[in-house]
This record gives sequence, C-alpha cells and structure tokens, in this order.
Amino acid sequence: MGAWEHGNAGAGERVTAMDGRMNRREFLGLSAGIPSALAQRGGRRAAAGPDARWRFALDGQSRWTLARAGAVAIQGAEIAIEVAGAPPFTLGALDDLHHIRSGSRRTGEAAWTVVGRQHGLEITATFEDDVRPQVVVGVRGLEDARDLVAVHFTNGVSTSQRRAWINGYQSWSGCRMVDLNAGTDATGFWQLALLGTPGLAMAFGEDDGSSGEFRLTGRGLDALGRFTHRAVSADHPPAVCSLAILPAEDPFAALAADAATRVGPLRSGPVPAGWCSWYELYARVTEEDVLASLDVARHQFDPRFFRTIQIDDGFQRAAGDWETNEKFPHGHRWLTDRIHDAGFEAGLWMAPFAVTMPSGIPAVHPEWLLLGDDGRPLPLDVQPQWGGQAYGLDASQRDVQDWLRELARHAVGAWGYDYLKLDFLYYAARGGRPERGASGHEALRAGLRALRQGAGRAFVLGCGAPLQHALGLVDGMRIGGDVDASWAGVQPGASAALLRAHLHERAWRNDPDALVVREPLTLNEARAWASVVALSGQMTLASDRLERLGLDRTELLRRAMPAAPVRGRALDLAPAGPASAPALLAGDALVAPLPRFWRFRAGDDLAWADPSLDDAAWETIEVGKPWEEAGHQGLDGYAWYRASFMAPRRAPVGALSIALGKIDDVDETFLNGVRVGATGSPPPDYHAEWQAFRRYPLEKDAVQWGQSNTVAVRVYDGGGAGGIWRLTRDAPPSLILCRAREDWWTLGMVNWTGEPKRLSADLAAAGAAGLLAAYDVWEGTRAADVASRVALTVAPHSAMVLGLRRPRRVPFVLGSSRHIVQGAVDIEEESWDARRRTLSGRSVQLDGRPYALTLALPPGFRPQRCLGSVPSAIAETTPRAARLEFIGTRDDIVWEVEF
Repeated sequence: MGAWEHGNAGAGERVTAMDGRMNRREFLGLSAGIPSALAQRGGRRAAAGPDARWRFALDGQSRWTLARAGAVAIQGAEIAIEVAGAPPFTLGALDDLHHIRSGSRRTGEAAWTVVGRQHGLEITATFEDDVRPQVVVGVRGLEDARDLVAVHFTNGVSTSQRRAWINGYQSWSGCRMVDLNAGTDATGFWQLALLGTPGLAMAFGEDDGSSGEFRLTGRGLDALGRFTHRAVSADHPPAVCSLAILPAEDPFAALAADAATRVGPLRSGPVPAGWCSWYELYARVTEEDVLASLDVARHQFDPRFFRTIQIDDGFQRAAGDWETNEKFPHGHRWLTDRIHDAGFEAGLWMAPFAVTMPSGIPAVHPEWLLLGDDGRPLPLDVQPQWGGQAYGLDASQRDVQDWLRELARHAVGAWGYDYLKLDFLYYAARGGRPERGASGHEALRAGLRALRQGAGRAFVLGCGAPLQHALGLVDGMRIGGDVDASWAGVQPGASAALLRAHLHERAWRNDPDALVVREPLTLNEARAWASVVALSGQMTLASDRLERLGLDRTELLRRAMPAAPVRGRALDLAPAGPASAPALLAGDALVAPLPRFWRFRAGDDLAWADPSLDDAAWETIEVGKPWEEAGHQGLDGYAWYRASFMAPRRAPVGALSIALGKIDDVDETFLNGVRVGATGSPPPDYHAEWQAFRRYPLEKDAVQWGQSNTVAVRVYDGGGAGGIWRLTRDAPPSLILCRAREDWWTLGMVNWTGEPKRLSADLAAAGAAGLLAAYDVWEGTRAADVASRVALTVAPHSAMVLGLRRPRRVPFVLGSSRHIVQGAVDIEEESWDARRRTLSGRSVQLDGRPYALTLALPPGFRPQRCLGSVPSAIAETTPRAARLEFIGTRDDIVWEVEF
C-alpha cells in the first residue's frame, strides 16, 4: 500500500495512489489525520506569503473545511448525491473507498481526490487548493443506467448576520438582494455573493452537466448541482458538477474575476450600440420600417458610435425556417447590403432551438425534437409569428448540431449579418430523449457551441439564456427582462444593469435591454433610464421608431452613444423592504392588512366583482407567487382573485390607497363592486405591465368603515407566469457611480418613487473622498462643490447626474455636452501652460452636434479668448465657471483658452 503524501509536496512532485482498495476502517484512520496536517501547514506563514492559500481538509466522515491562516470560510460541509429511487447518500457513507491521491497538479496548487462507490455508481470528489479553491464531483455509472438527480454541497456556511445577492437562472430572471438575518429564505442560481465578514462568493462551472442552485435560509446554505434527464451508466461519460468557493472582501469582484478566468479575453471592439426593431414595432415589423429607421440613422447618427441595425422577431417564415416572409420581399442579402452601404453593421434575431410545423422540421426530423415526460414532443410557447405551437430541438444530437452550425454560418456568410441575437436559448435545456446520456444543460451548451462555431467572428448575443451554461460561448448577454416605454417598464432593465454589473466586460458585454425614450415616458423619465444605461457602460440599443422621435428624444439617444468605456456600479445595494402589499394604506402608514390567502377561480365573468357573490366553492390561493406555483401550470388568459378585510371604525388622516403588489400581466381591480383602478390592457390591444407595482388611490367613501370590505381583482396573463406574483416594490438601486479617470467620476441619483426624495451618496466609501467640483449634466452648469458625501433632493421619476472632479488651482475642464458620462468619451488631451496662462486640449469622438465645454475657474482667472480648429466662442462666464461653444463637427477639435 502506497504512502500518504500531501501538504509539503512541491510542484512536479510525484503523485502516489492507493492502488489497492482499503476497507472503511483504514480509510477513516488515514483521513482523520488530514485536518491537523493542513492546519499546521496553512498557519506557518503570514497571510501575504506563498503558503497563505485557502486549503481544504477532510475529517473522518469526509466532511470538508476550507481555511487559510486561521480564517475559516467553510466548516464541516458535506457532499451528498441524489439518484432516482434511492435516498440521498453522503461522501462519507460511500462503500469501497479507494484511490486516494495527493500532489500538485499545477504550480502552487494541490489537488487530491476521494473515490468511492454506491448504488452502482462511482463517485469522484476532487479538492483543488488554490487562490480559487474548487470542488469537482464526477458521477460515473458502473452498470445499468441510473437517473442522477443532484449533487449537494451542504451545511458548511452560516448565513446569519449576512446580506446575500441572489442571481436569477436565465437572462430574464430577476436577481435581488435579501436580508438573511431577517429570516428570509431564498433561492439563487450559478453565482452567489454573501456580503458580511468574511465575504464569500460561490460559482458553479460553465461546463457542468447540472444547473447550479443555491438554497439559503437563516440557518445555512445548500448549494446543489441539479441534473435534469441525466442518465449515468457505463455507456455514458461521467456527469460533472463543480463549485468554486471564493472568500473575498468584495464578493462581486471575486465573481467577476472568476468569470473572466473561465472566459479569457473578450473579443476586441467597442461595446455594441445602435437600433433594434422589437420594442415599438414588435412582430409587425416590415422591410419598410427597417429602411425608415435606417434612413434616420444615416442622417442623424454617426455610425462610428451608433453601429448596429438589428432586425428582430417578425421577419421569418416560421421558427426553423429563417428565410424572410412576405413583409421582407427582397430577402436578407438585399437588406444587409443597404445597411452596409449606409455605413452600419447588420444584426439579426433568431430563436435557433425553436421549430414549428410550417418550417417542415418536425415532420421531416421528428427524432430531433425534445420529448416531455409523456414521451411526446414537448410543447413550448405558442407564437403566431413563429407558426403557432413551438417545439424544442435536442441539441445533444450531432445532426442537430450540424444544422445549427450551418444556420449560423449561412446567416453570417450568405445573408451578410455581422451580429446575431440568439433568443429563447433555455429551450434547449428543457425535456430530453430516452436514448441520450446528456443532461438538458449539456445539450444546451453543445448546441450553443455549434452556433458559436458557425457564427465565426460575428458578434453573438445570448438572450433567454441560462447564464451559467452560456459563459464563454457568447460575446454579449441580455441580463434582464423585457423593457417597455413606461416608468414601470424600464425598471427591470435598470435593476439588471446594476445588480449584474460585475459581469459586464468580464463574462461578456451586458445588454440591459433597449434604451427606449419615446412617449409616454416623460423627458425626465427618459433621461433617468438613459442615465442608468450610460453610467453602466453596457450595450446601448435604441428601439423606438426613429422617424417618429422628436428632436429632444433623438438628442437624448445621441448623448448616450457610444457606450462609454466605464463599468458603473450601484452604491446602495440593499435588500428590499418588507412587503407593503396587500394592504389598505394612508400615505405609507398601514390602515388595514389584506389577507395573504385569497379566493381564486380561472375564467372570466364581470359578475365576480359583486361583493355579494358566494365564493365559498372557489379555490384558496396564496398571493405573492405566480399562480403556476399553486398548481395552475399552463394557465393563460383570465382568472379572478377575491378577498375580504375589516376596515377600522374611523377613516384615517392622509391620502388613502390600496396596494396589491405586482401582477402579471394586466389587472382590473374592484373594491366593494366599484372599479378603482387598472394597469395594462387585455386583448385585442394587449399591453403587459407585469413589473408595475399596483397601488390605486381611493376616495374615503369607497371604504365601508367598521365593516367588511371585498376586493376583487380580474387578471389577464398573456403567457408565462401569471397572477399576483410579488408583494414588494423591489425598485432598482438609486445611486450609480462610474469612474472615467483617476480624478473624474459621474454620479447618477435616480428617484424611482412618485414623491420628491432626499438621496445621499457616500462618495468617500466609494473611493472619491475629499472636496470635488460638480457639474450638473442635464442643466449643463457648474453645481455646488461636494465633499465626500452628497445629499440632494431629486424630483419624482427623474435623475440628477453630476460630473465630479478633483479641483485644481488653475482652470480645468469640468464638464462637456458630448455624453452623459463625463470625461470618458471626448476629452483626449488637457494641459495647462503656466507661462502663457493657457488651457489647451483635444476633443474627440464628436458626432456633429454643437459642442460645449464647461471650465471650472479658480479665483483670479477669467477667460480672455478661445481659439479652436473650428469656430468657437466664450458663450458665458460666471465667477466660478465659463462655457465654451463650438460649431457642430464630427472631426476632432484642438482648442485653447487664454486667461
């Protein structure tokens, strides 16, 4: 039997193995000594030394600990395996333990493995010590196929006294901050950030066969790799699940670095900006519509910054047949040639894993289709513009991969597209087939890899994608739900841009969704949304009909492009407040709570608003979660909720309202039989408002004081989740800061509420301590200086944006009219000549609009003359600032100002 060697092994030292099998007593006797040996080695040097790495240790029951120089990140965790038809079993309970190895896999990294068997499976757990410690579990079938359910990493992390960032599963899934100390239970996916002391991040692997999931309670954490339709047998490759554990003061930075390590360098080139057809035209889009916006783009925008014209859903014959329909009579190549001739890049939307009957694929290749549990083709969405009922492709098959690869290659080569938006990618992770060994997520990744290969150097944007398994195979990623030209409609994109900001330029280029600026958004609301997108530095695609935009909205788009080379972050990441719905309110004070369990009935009858209706036979359902989670899978269309509450004897002081929460998609609300409010619109003029928090004002006499009152809510759901699904507002963060240079920041302060709000930003904690000169971006004037903390009252539904710069004893550029983000786009050179008392500089990336600079003036300086490579003038001077104006140009401007 070979010797146990671990800890002092150097790089390149031999790896010894237990070639023979050992019994349980021998294994436990050996492994019980590991923790003390690791603890001695880890504690010999200071935290900054080469031995101050995070080290794993196992006890005699194979519980594992992760520690470094006295600091413990995880203690006493277990690994458990679930297979269908058998109770979960832990690593410590494995039979026939053997092949325990130790040694160095790479310089400075130790890896060791425990192998055992149970239920006809071989389980391999490899622990890799490193600055990025990782546990990799492989499950291999030894005989007949077994269905693998999940691998658990459990009971090792206390979540008390912590806040957590919870990530959603796919592009459209929301992410949020939760307070675990308040007893909140939460579930997240792929990546997790625990904020506290110490901070801790975790991330599952992109090549895993499972979908990584985190279940958090106030007591602890269960991280599990969930497999779907994954068989393990001697005929199939092992199923793999990996978990990286990243102790860090800044868990978001650790997650960003982990993603960047897995992906490698991102493709070169600017972050995409331009236009897409979806968010006003939707599936009604025609060739003429695209040409109309292309014509405006050619005359109003600079293609260096407004680069892409993307055709979205609605051009195709059917899902699976991506040739153009009668609305695009000239075909793909004719249209891309015109886009290219105008100086822009051409983009195309497709849902590559979706097929419908009109495409011919389900009839010709039924073996390609994903199957449900009933063994029949799995029905997915019904989309009229796709050809009706959609089915999914089994991307684990070589023939399907070849078809996908050729589809992407044809779109880029024959049709001429430079940019592919690949949507509904989660379809490939659904369903399965009896004969395949791959999980749904392995199939998804195989299909996405084929599409990536076919696309070549084209920019690939993922959408509707499980984030974990798209990593490294896309250039950009939609990271939020669909936006809409309404105040509630832009908030999902704002939340996503700020809560997933750490992924931008590290995992991919973030796409927070379209920068819509048209009415009914007010100009202040449009400015607020543009501010969030611009300060995030993320993808910036307009989606209004450009030919219908007014001058002020067009100018707003131009001021947000190009995407600035910054990575803005939120300064106020905080858990959502307690649920404020359902309730009767006076101002923000609770008057009477409404119940959490309501009567519920699918169907539609306006008589159900009558308070005298006997609803005793209706189902009882909990509000605050979609009705699908209450057993109504697949329910679309109308359903009603009803509840009763007792009002106090006297009406309170203050404006009265009823708060219901967020409703997917459309509601009409009645109190005591009287309609009190509605949001969205049902068919035929369907307009979803699933993100809007419903709070309707009430007259005092609408409530029966001292009596029972009946609330009835008529809900229409157009697809997907439905019902009263969220009871908290979950507004996006309000404070966004980005840094353009060592001494130049831009701060955005957004008021998402309907009342004026005092907002305060701690600049010192964000690295901008000391006195700062301030420039009001939207007013174009110098504002009052700030020092370390700025507190301002912001109007409702609006944003205040400040350029901030460290003051000097001589004049300096404080702000410009070119871009929302200050100092990042147009100021290439700036220098002061003390002998000549002259400030000079070069402004670049101008877009043809009139251009203005605001200079900060210390005491004793007054501008005398402005010279530039284009006509210029000193337009305005105050004791603290001067404004220089230049004619519109797309050329660089070399300028100087004499004092």
